Amino acid sequence: TPDMIESLVPVQTSLLEKAYHRLKPGGELVYCVCSLQPEEGAERIAAFLQDHADMARKPIDCAPLGLPPEALTRNGDLQLRPDMFAEQGGIDGFFISVMNRQV
Repeated sequence: TPDMIESLVPVQTSLLEKAYHRLKPGGELVYCVCSLQPEEGAERIAAFLQDHADMARKPIDCAPLGLPPEALTRNGDLQLRPDMFAEQGGIDGFFISVMNRQV
């Protein structure tokens, strides 16, 4: 629900901030949510990267993971939809972003 998303966004932002402050230069941060809502995924990462110039998105390579190319967003994140892997019963929706802290 919109109210639920509104209450989760500050929690997700806080978790990202706490992880960032524990991340060494050269370290990798993986952000994953079981949601397809932009407010919780792509928008959260865009805001985080805007606030942290020393962080850079690391595009995810779908091939070694056995994921279809359409799972990759234009920014190099993964967005897995419920209709993917239908022949195996489908999956939940996920958004995954990998970022590196620059040295």
